[in-house]
Amino acid sequence: MSTTHVVSGDGTRLAVDVVGTGSPVVLIGGAFNDRSTVTALAAALAPKFTAVTYDRRRRGESDDRSEEYVSEREIEDLAAVIEHVGGAAGTASVFGHSSGGVLALKAAIAGLPIERVAVYETPFEVDGSRPLPPADLFDVHGYRDGFLPYVGGEVKQVFEDLKGFAPDLIFTHYSNDRHQDHRLAAELTWNTFRNHLVLEYEIPKYDGDFGSPNVFVGLTDAVAERKVQLLLEHFRTQRERRWFTEDLFLAVLRIRGMESNSPSGLAEGFYGRKVVLTPGPRAADRASGDAAILAGAAPLSNTTL
Repeated sequence: MSTTHVVSGDGTRLAVDVVGTGSPVVLIGGAFNDRSTVTALAAALAPKFTAVTYDRRRRGESDDRSEEYVSEREIEDLAAVIEHVGGAAGTASVFGHSSGGVLALKAAIAGLPIERVAVYETPFEVDGSRPLPPADLFDVHGYRDGFLPYVGGEVKQVFEDLKGFAPDLIFTHYSNDRHQDHRLAAELTWNTFRNHLVLEYEIPKYDGDFGSPNVFVGLTDAVAERKVQLLLEHFRTQRERRWFTEDLFLAVLRIRGMESNSPSGLAEGFYGRKVVLTPGPRAADRASGDAAILAGAAPLSNTTL
C-alpha cells in the first residue's frame, strides 16, 4: 500500500492510500472516521480492484484550507481523488459509509465521473418510508426573537394551556442557558409540569454557557450525522453564525460520548435536575429479602433478586 497526497481545488491536501490492481473503487468513511476504518475492506477488494481510501478533509492526515464547511468542497475533494486514481476512462466506482454515502450520492448527482455507487447506513429517509406527523401536532406561536421575557404573561398562558396534557417525557432548554428566551422556556416548563420526567438539552453558542450534563443517550454514527444534517438544513436563521458548522455539532456529540463511555464514542447529553425512580417488582422482592434477613429468616435466592 502506498500513501500519497492529492491536492483539492482549494489547496487542501488529502492523504490517499492505494492498494491492489484493477478498476478503481474509492472507499469513503463516515464523518467521524479516517481512512483506517475502511482499510480491511480495501484489503478484501485488492485482489480484483484498485482499492482507494483517503482521509476526508480535517480528518487523519488531511488538512482543510476552507474557512467554513460546505459539502461542495468535499465533492471537489472526491473529484481530485478520482482524477488521481481513475483508470483509462478516468472514472471510478465509489462506496460510502454513513455520511460518506451521502457524499458519494451528492457527487454522482453533481456529475463526477462515477461508474457505480454503493452506500451503507446512509442517513436518508426514502419518501413514504415514514408516515408524516398530523398537521395539528405542533402549535407555532409568532413571538419576536429575543423578546420572550417581555411578553411573559402571554407566554405563561401558553404553558398554562398545556396543563391538561400528560407527556411521558419532556425536553426543554437548559435552565442555565444565557439566552433569555431559552431560559424563560425552561423556567415555565418546570412551573407547568411538576410530576413528569424533564430533560434539559444544551445549545452550543458563543455565550459560554455549556455545563456538565448528567444524563446521556448513546448514538450511532448514522443517527448523529442525521441530527447534524437536520440542524444545518432547517435552522436557516443561524447559518450566518461562524460557529454554526457541522464539525462543531459533531464535536459536542463526541465529547459527550467520551464522558459517558458510549460504545460508539457518540452521545447526546441532557441535564436531569430531578429524576424520580419508582421501585419495580424486583426491587420490592429485594426489600422483602432484606427484611427477612433482619428478622433472622433465610434470605431469598439470587433468582428472585
